[in-house]
Amino acid sequence: MAARQHLSIPPAIVPSILERAKQLFLSRHMFSSSSNLKFLAPFRPPTPCEPYLIFSAKAAMLACFFDEVKCQSVLQRARKSYSTALDLVNKALRLPEVVARNVTIATVLLLDLFEKFTGTEEYDKAPTTSHLQGALALFKLRNGDQFNDPNTMSMFRYLSLDVLINSLKHGTQIPGDFVYLRNQASYYIYANDYEWQIMDFSIRLVHLREALKEGSVSTSEASVAIKEMDDEYFRMVLNNPGALLHDIPDHGSSTPDARAAIASEHVAHVRLLLDELLQ
Repeated sequence: MAARQHLSIPPAIVPSILERAKQLFLSRHMFSSSSNLKFLAPFRPPTPCEPYLIFSAKAAMLACFFDEVKCQSVLQRARKSYSTALDLVNKALRLPEVVARNVTIATVLLLDLFEKFTGTEEYDKAPTTSHLQGALALFKLRNGDQFNDPNTMSMFRYLSLDVLINSLKHGTQIPGDFVYLRNQASYYIYANDYEWQIMDFSIRLVHLREALKEGSVSTSEASVAIKEMDDEYFRMVLNNPGALLHDIPDHGSSTPDARAAIASEHVAHVRLLLDELLQ
């Protein structure tokens, strides 16, 4: 009788930490319907990439994975990639032709994303991070017609949300450079762009808050303006087919879904500030 043959089952292929980090990052922040990182799509393989973009992407992906698994070895790898990317991009920025490229701004935004994922206390308390300030400076060095490029506009929208969320969260003024750039970008925006409308609304709200603090408008004047803006806010959300409203009768919180193409965190801060000023 022939000896029974034993079938050997090959060991399962375990994806590397970087591969797992990459898949998590892509599924949550690139391919999801609510992604606001679609500006990274033109830089994906097989497109040749600069080393500083590659390392900044690794840093952001690993930081995203760390935020999920809370593993210190993952954080260490993320920090190493971050340090390498920071060193490379700082050297590259000495070259005038590098400053004007989209890949440079994308790198700076990824470096800021790394800090956001790692959640340092300093980052959480910063009204505007150094990377956001750097990205604004890079945009300002370029011509106003830069916003005719869809990918440039996509990056600026991403930056806009972060700048406005920080201002709403920390009670700080909106950077002048941002207002200047936004005025330039407005020439390339459709009139019914819901995301742009809600950001414009936020800017007006922050300016009203500052005027109230400075005393340049009276409390009664501010009260009337705030109530009008409160009604306007809900008309905007109601007129947007991608918005999901809750507690409409008493003007409670509202959260746009993925199709609204705007960060729910931003809308939440708008709502909180309105409620705070209405009290």
